[in-house]
Amino acid sequence: MKSLAIIALFPLAYAINVPQTYINTAIARTIELGGLTTQINTQYNIKSTDSSPGEYYLALAGENDQIPAWWEITLGGKKLDVKLLDESPPTVLVDLGKTKKDETITLSLTQVLSHTSKPLPAEIEQRDPQYLIWKTNSTYVDSWYKTDVERVKIRSPHPSILSYSSIPETYTRDNTITKSGGTLTLGPFHSLPPTLSSSTKTVEQKPFSVHYETKDPIIGIRTLKRSAEVSHWGSNLNIQDELDLVNEGPKLKGHFSRLAHQQSKFHASVPAQILTELTLKVPPTAHSPYYYDTIGNVSTSHFRQGSTPASTAAEQKGKKYRTSPRLVEGNLEIKPRYPLLGGWNYSFTVGYDIPLEDVLKSDKEGKRILAIPFLTGLKDVVVDQAELVVILPEGASDVQVHTPFAVDSIEHSTHKTYLDTTGRYAITLKKGQLTENHAQNVYVTYHYPMSAQFQKPLTIASLVGSLFLLGMGLRRKLSCSFTLDVEGLGYLEGGTDNNIHQHSKVELPFWLAQTLSLNEFTTFPLPPPYSNRVKSALNASAQSVKLSNLVGNNGWWYRWGRRIADVLDDEPQADLLNMLLKAFTNRLPALQDLSAHHASADHTLPEGSTSTGELFRDGMEGDERELFAIGQESGKMAKGWYDSANSRKG
Repeated sequence: MKSLAIIALFPLAYAINVPQTYINTAIARTIELGGLTTQINTQYNIKSTDSSPGEYYLALAGENDQIPAWWEITLGGKKLDVKLLDESPPTVLVDLGKTKKDETITLSLTQVLSHTSKPLPAEIEQRDPQYLIWKTNSTYVDSWYKTDVERVKIRSPHPSILSYSSIPETYTRDNTITKSGGTLTLGPFHSLPPTLSSSTKTVEQKPFSVHYETKDPIIGIRTLKRSAEVSHWGSNLNIQDELDLVNEGPKLKGHFSRLAHQQSKFHASVPAQILTELTLKVPPTAHSPYYYDTIGNVSTSHFRQGSTPASTAAEQKGKKYRTSPRLVEGNLEIKPRYPLLGGWNYSFTVGYDIPLEDVLKSDKEGKRILAIPFLTGLKDVVVDQAELVVILPEGASDVQVHTPFAVDSIEHSTHKTYLDTTGRYAITLKKGQLTENHAQNVYVTYHYPMSAQFQKPLTIASLVGSLFLLGMGLRRKLSCSFTLDVEGLGYLEGGTDNNIHQHSKVELPFWLAQTLSLNEFTTFPLPPPYSNRVKSALNASAQSVKLSNLVGNNGWWYRWGRRIADVLDDEPQADLLNMLLKAFTNRLPALQDLSAHHASADHTLPEGSTSTGELFRDGMEGDERELFAIGQESGKMAKGWYDSANSRKG
């Protein structure tokens, strides 16, 4: 498949000098008329007139013809990779291999044109039929070579053809135009000179038009914005499309009648130009669809999930997909809030989720290969401007994009959303004039190391921890001593002096004391809960020290000490961390015994009496209380399991 940008044309002379080493023994062209798209299939029977004919020059359009939105060349049913020349008119070089003299080869060219048919009349009443007029500047098939015989068929979507142009009779023998139902046959034409040439005599092209009826709404999409967001943690790909839909058929003459519309629906005779619903094809494993517009959620829609062939792998993973003997796409039936008549538009958003395993693979080197459909194809619908944004997980690197056709632009950027740190890698692709033939996969390759998968949970954990420590810092203060004079901080002492002086002692919130200490503005002694007196008591009998009295009943002695250690120099930091570790190690056995006792026995004491265990419990700080609760619950579960096992034996 190829796509073209508009190329400047030279009406008087061509820069391409084509050697006449081939002749077209026969050309058969079929033109399928539609709404916004026109499909052209042309078959060339080519004969070599030279022992070394070289490449075949194939014209994609004539001098004044529209450039195709999509085209493809095949030989024997196999797609060919061809070279597009920079000169005008648009021409490709087809390598036919080693071709002998008088050897015949058959080439096929498929093209799709957009917006070639226009409404005529341009305005109609609500119940009137709609007609389109299709125009072309070329009656004959444009070619750089002579043609022995040529025939052109034009097929209308409906047998009702109001009128059509006449053609020159210079190269015809019997018939010029034959009409059979909705099909017009032009020719056959005999002994045609080249229509394109810089040296020999050429055929003068004549315009041709067909005025025909169509029974389908003429629907176009002005803008399509698709976002594809990858989640490795959720193993999910979210596809979301924002569409600006427009009915490009004849505009409504007069006022819209709701009564007439309801009557036509009752009699199943809704006028052809009115769009009432739209069906989107989605992947077989698509799920969780949603559909809303500028007002809100739209309930007038129906989702028919697709199905996939049953597989052992999928069953082992517990997937709840519908299965069938073959692959069946899902259908999302969209019904707008109001019927769309000619000239009316409707903007809405639709989305769904796909299991990531269906679109993401890995190669032997660990590189991820992601397949994203550029758009969802709709028959006879043209997308004027499309944008695809692929959002990769945070931490993706070495990103490369592989497109099945040329695009207008590719932009690499960073997308930031909730709880992101460095942001997610995003690729934006833009292209104009797309048809259903462009509904192909864009492949994105990238590296995603295991460490990157933990970036998000670590960010969340860090945020929660920071909030906790911030709360501790806002409530707790440290006694600090300034190591130098600092201008403008005199208010910290509460005096009238504007400056604070060296050796001044001030109680500061921990977050401020930490900042000043790291910048070597202040020093501070260890807070009382971690003084030498407490250290001696812990060394003497760690289980007898009431840590709750040091930091309060809801305090965290270990965590607060660890936070203070981050600000200390190496030697005092090591001493404090060693004290914390030693205290925890010495108090842990008592904590284990107490939790086991509370889980397995009645620990109610007579009024006014105490025990060593209860005294230890009263002195536990926050971390120890959490461990006590966990141990108590675990003991109860173990006891329950043991009692249940014994009862079954009995």
